[in-house]
Amino acid sequence: PNGYPNPNGTRAVMVVKARPGHENALATPVNYELIYKDVGSGADMFGSFWRPVPPSGYVALGTVVSRNSWNKPALTDVVCVREDLTRQGEAGAFIYNDVGTGANMFLSCWGIDQPVAGPHELAYLVTGTFVAVGNWSCPTANPMIHVLKVDLPALSEAPLQTYIPRLDGYGSPPPQTMPTLDRAMLVP
Repeated sequence: PNGYPNPNGTRAVMVVKARPGHENALATPVNYELIYKDVGSGADMFGSFWRPVPPSGYVALGTVVSRNSWNKPALTDVVCVREDLTRQGEAGAFIYNDVGTGANMFLSCWGIDQPVAGPHELAYLVTGTFVAVGNWSCPTANPMIHVLKVDLPALSEAPLQTYIPRLDGYGSPPPQTMPTLDRAMLVP
């Protein structure tokens, strides 16, 4: 898999690069751990799935696939991101599992989504990657389930709203209501 479908059906994976002067934001993994290889599946093509092992203070943002190979990818094939620039994400939509393939190992793949969050001055960017696990269960916690964290400074905020909507009849609400300003953010 190279990304997973977004709502309009296309596939995309974000490529991250460090800004000049901030090269320590990214680091190459120190190793890979095997998650799955399709030995025994009888497939015409073969492959393997790997978890990048990040250096201390960094995290991986998804799984790496070696297509037509059971060998570890090169350490320079991907980068890890400094942990303080990320936030723990959540397992998203189911993508694939190898049920019925006959492979000697188990595999399931899940998208990575942003966490549920209340009001804050951050945006979370999902990179379009996925997490693979060596079982058929949805992962609830996994070191590869991270999203990028982007600071969005507040330009202005509305005063705290004390109005609480209430139902006062049986009629349908209007199809549209006047929007109210909550906050304005600067998007870099």
